[in-house]
Parts: sequence; structure tokens; C-alpha cells
Amino acid sequence: MSVLDTKTIDDAKVPSIEAKLPRGYLLQDSDGVHVLGTAILREMSGLEEDIIADDKVSFTKRMHRLVGSCLTSLSDDEGHSIVDRSALIKAAPQMLMSDLLVCALRIREVTVGDELRQIVKCPNCTTDDGQPFSWTVRLSLSDFKALPAEGDLTKAVREYTTSRGTRITWAMMTGDMELTHEKKKTSKNKATAALLIRVQTVNDEPATIENLQALSYKERVEIRKLFDQEGGIETEFDVICRECEHEFRVLLAIGGVNFFAPSETSED
Repeated sequence: MSVLDTKTIDDAKVPSIEAKLPRGYLLQDSDGVHVLGTAILREMSGLEEDIIADDKVSFTKRMHRLVGSCLTSLSDDEGHSIVDRSALIKAAPQMLMSDLLVCALRIREVTVGDELRQIVKCPNCTTDDGQPFSWTVRLSLSDFKALPAEGDLTKAVREYTTSRGTRITWAMMTGDMELTHEKKKTSKNKATAALLIRVQTVNDEPATIENLQALSYKERVEIRKLFDQEGGIETEFDVICRECEHEFRVLLAIGGVNFFAPSETSED
């Protein structure tokens, strides 16, 4: 029995927050395919803190478990929804990675607040003892907005023909697909393995490492640009060094247990 199966928390009695998803979960019923683009998420409990703190589990799997545990509903504007606990837990790994990240930010926001303080290190200058100059920046999580997906969102698989005539089908990357990528990726096939997760067929044949490696580099670049249609969330921000005024970008430190805790760093 998994930790999620034993949850006894009454979702109705804890604070919750709405998240607008870049793409949304695909629900198929007798009426067709529906895009459930609105998620309601409750604040974290000790159960979810343990999920995030389990560093023996990959980042992707922790996002599955965190979001599945905190989800209280998925819905669209036409009355279609999922509220059943077991169904929501199963839905989380089928959501796009971009959707999972948006949910993670909103969970942090409803749990400990919108403000995040993060220590950044300048890549351009050092202190007297040779360490990178560092300081604390204050961020507002509400500034990190979802970037909507493009095209027909009800399509799980899309078609494309490259400039050199290669026909492919490809799918937006769900959390489950990301886990598969983590398992198949090696130092020798890293770039191709990332394509293999999304590309389903090449010239009507199942995609393989071999037929993807046979594509020209130009075609591979074309195909990667398709993935921008998945939407997402900007997880980088611009900073200017307080010491040398060097401008650079920093990745939001999402994923670890410290991200989901109240900010305790001092303001330099």
C-alpha cells in the first residue's frame, strides 16, 4: 500500500488554491475528449513534506506524488470534472510536466505564501576568500505565470512532416513519459533519448534510437521546436549582481524540500 492510499486528510477543511494549467488533463468519455484545465489544490500536510523530502525518489516521481496527493479536483468550463480521490492520484502522472510544475508552485503558494527568498551566486565575481559573491533575492511566485499550450489541446498525438519529407507523429510529454526518459537515458544517447520519449513514429514505423539517430541534425532541431507547443512555465528569472552589476539568469530552486518551506534566508 502506498502512502497516498492511506491519506485521511479532509480536503474540505484546509486552504486551497486554483491553478490554470498550460494544457490540462485529457478526460475521455462518451461525449468525446475534454481538456480539464483548472486544478484545485489544497495546502501541504506532513504527508506531502515527507514526499518532497524523499531524495531517494526522482524529482519527477516526487512531483507526481505531491500533485496527486494535493489535488482535490480537475475541471473545465463546461461542467466536466474529476473529484474522486483515486482517479486524481492516477491522473497526476498523465498530466504534462509543465502542468505538474504549475501545480507545484501553487501548492507552495497556498502552503507558506507567495513570497520566496532564494540565495543566488554571481558567476562573474568572487569574495575576498575566493567564493562566488552571493546574496538573497526576494521573489513573488505569482509572477511565474503559466504559458498556454498551442494547437488542438484534445489531441494526444500530433503529426508533422519535416523539411526533408520525414513523417513523424509525436506526443506532448507527460510525467509518466518523463520517468521513462529517465530510465532510458544514458551518456551515449542523451539527446536522442529525449526525442524518443515524445516521437512516436518515423515514416510510419515505431520510433527507435536508430531511426531517430538517422535523422539529420536540421530535422531534429525542427522537431524540438514542435515541443514549444506544450506550453509551460518560466522557471528562470533575471538578476543583476549587487557587486559587479553582471546580468544573468537563475533557475528557480523548485523541487527540494527547502522550496516548500517558509523562506528563512536573511535579506542582505
